[in-house]
Amino acid sequence: MILVLGMIASDVDNPRPVRRPKYLFGQPFIGKLQHGGRFVKFDALKNLNKCVGYLWHEIAGDVMKIEALAADNGYEHSDLAALVASKVYFNSQLQDEALEFALKAGDAFYSDAYFVAEFDDIYRESIQNKVLDTYTVLQQRNVLASDPKDRKPIDGRLTRLVERLWEQSRQCENHREAIAYVIESRRVDKLKELLESVSPAQQSSLLSYCLRNTLEFEKFRKYRNELLQCLIEIYSKLQRPDYINVCQCLIFLDQPEGVATVLEKLVRESKKEPKSFFDKCEQEKQCVCLIRLSRLYRNLAAATQRLVFDFGGNAMEEKLFINFRAPEGDLKTRLNSLIKILSGDETVSLHMQFLIKNNKTDMLILKSMKDVVKSNVTHSATIISNGLMHAGTTCDDFLRDNLEWVGKASNWAKFTTVASLGVIHKGHENEANKILEPYLPKDSATATSGYVEGGGLYAYGLIHANHGNDKVIDYLKAQLNKQVGNDNNAAIIIKHGACLGLGLAAMGTHKQGTDTNVYDVLRSNLYTDDAVVGKQLLSE
Repeated sequence: MILVLGMIASDVDNPRPVRRPKYLFGQPFIGKLQHGGRFVKFDALKNLNKCVGYLWHEIAGDVMKIEALAADNGYEHSDLAALVASKVYFNSQLQDEALEFALKAGDAFYSDAYFVAEFDDIYRESIQNKVLDTYTVLQQRNVLASDPKDRKPIDGRLTRLVERLWEQSRQCENHREAIAYVIESRRVDKLKELLESVSPAQQSSLLSYCLRNTLEFEKFRKYRNELLQCLIEIYSKLQRPDYINVCQCLIFLDQPEGVATVLEKLVRESKKEPKSFFDKCEQEKQCVCLIRLSRLYRNLAAATQRLVFDFGGNAMEEKLFINFRAPEGDLKTRLNSLIKILSGDETVSLHMQFLIKNNKTDMLILKSMKDVVKSNVTHSATIISNGLMHAGTTCDDFLRDNLEWVGKASNWAKFTTVASLGVIHKGHENEANKILEPYLPKDSATATSGYVEGGGLYAYGLIHANHGNDKVIDYLKAQLNKQVGNDNNAAIIIKHGACLGLGLAAMGTHKQGTDTNVYDVLRSNLYTDDAVVGKQLLSE
């Protein structure tokens, strides 16, 4: 209480300066608008423009008089009248009317001479945001309209104002802000103009920013493709063309033939290994395109004449004809190296080698867990823990050193134990058959141990997960088809493991094998109404 009284006393002794408005009433200026000459009206409008921020409630009653001047094309200061009317409506919370008169104000809206009052900055910023939002909504509606009749013309004044705002952002070096507005407004022409107008030092970072926004935030495919085509054109025209990002754009456009052309150019012109393309294999959504490229280059490496290549592995009405020069010597070596990278073989191999060299698991933890295991559930949990701890390391010492203890597993626990080998040997593709030979189905017509063989097929798919070639997929399909018509328990469990393995090996690849589509094979097994087989198919 004493503190409050002290503050009051301080204010009394030392009163704070109060900012008082220059004009207390607006009516005198309103009267001049109706009865004064053109110079008197101009002076009245200037004064109203200065005091509208705090006298708008008084001026609002006579805003029609101001509107009349704004609509008078013969009056030389009609733009100022429109600006005053816009400010009145803005303070009255009538945003649409404020925008309409701001557009009528034209050049007056940009004149700093008319923006000197206390609240003018808030007004101008709010109207500019309203302009950008309105234009964006109208432009998006027109671009997305499927029927041309649904597209409505946009007010030219609105378009000019928006373009002027973009130009102001560019001149103020707010390039990223301008790019964001241009992309959102569906103006590819302005985006190209903006990116080509900046200095080479800024161009690289702005192109990366634009590409990132295009790929991460643009939802509509058609417009996203237009943006990517625009970026490809600009990347290609750089003083040092950015072929890496050109390939990135082409991959997202699903144009493997374009990527192939760029890669061939790089391989022929450069003696360095194209290691910069490793990151392309890391992106799951690009897997299909990369596999197409891999097939294309396998044909290219052996080519001696014109190539005819059918992308996608399907019968297509339109085939691609590409002319390549047959590679020789060092070029062929570099080309084969590129093939290994694009197919993912090199990535899988290096990843496995890294895990092997950096395997720091503590075997004592597993030993302690094994010693306290008293039930089947904890036994399976220990097996799974071992698989996760050694995932991709190819270290299966724990299982080999405890064969008697591992042999206690039964039924589905046995299935899980064998499948854990696939987790441990993930990526060990060259030795997959040798490692799993004791557990894979034999050539005999009837299954000997459904849980072991089903787990073996599951492990086989885990080893080749998301990187299965035609040979792997065809093998799993053959094992699945071999059990068709067998309703015994062992056959059902083998189907279960084969379906899991097939789904993993073909995951994200669009591979189809040599005869039937993988999807059709899995779907036919789903429709058998078998609970054991169908359970994992629904999860896929």
